[in-house]
Amino acid sequence: MGKVITFRTEDVRAIIDGKKTATRIIIKPQPTYHYFLLGRITDSTGDKKRIGCAAWGPSEEDVAEYAKIPYEVGDILWVREKWTELDKQIHYAADGCPDIDRYDPFGKPLDGRKIKWKSPICMPRDFARIFLGVESVSAGRLQDITEEGAKAEGFIGDAISPAGKHARSWFRNKWDEDYWEKGFPWDRNPWVWVIEFERLDLPF
Repeated sequence: MGKVITFRTEDVRAIIDGKKTATRIIIKPQPTYHYFLLGRITDSTGDKKRIGCAAWGPSEEDVAEYAKIPYEVGDILWVREKWTELDKQIHYAADGCPDIDRYDPFGKPLDGRKIKWKSPICMPRDFARIFLGVESVSAGRLQDITEEGAKAEGFIGDAISPAGKHARSWFRNKWDEDYWEKGFPWDRNPWVWVIEFERLDLPF
C-alpha cells in the first residue's frame, strides 16, 4: 500500500510539471528552541520505541526530546490531492475543470451543475495517480533553505514580483500564507522535516 502524503493543488501541478522534488513538513511537537539536533537514535537501553527517532538536547551528552521520522529513504508514497467524481469518472483539481463542453473557462457550469471538489483527506488509495519515491529525509531549520532548495520546492525567481527576484523569497511568502495563523511563521524559524523525492512512473 505504501505511505500517504497530502499536497495542495498547486503543489500537485508542480510535481506533474517536474518542478517540485522536495517538501517541508512541520515537526510536531516542536523541539525546544535552543536545543541541538543530535541525530538519530540507533540503540536505546530504555524505551525501544525511541529507536529510529530523531533526537534533540541541550548538549551532545543529554538527549531530552524525540520526534518520529515520518518517512524513510526508499519509501513509496501515494499522493492525496483534491478530486471529484463526475459521471462515474475521477477528476483532479490540478488538471483544471473537467469536461470543457459543460464548463466555461472559468469553471462556471453550463448545464446548471456545480463542481464539488472533495478534500484530499477523503481520497481513497485506489484513486491515487501520483507515486513518489523518497530519496532523502533530514531535519533542519526552516530558514536554512537555500535558493536551490526553494527551487526544488517548485518556486522560481521573478525580478518584477513583489516577493523579489529570488525563489527563496517566494517560498517564504507562501510559507507565511499557509502557516502564519497556525503558529509556525517564517520568523519563528521552526524545525521541519525535509523530504526529497522523485516521481515514479508506475504505481506500486
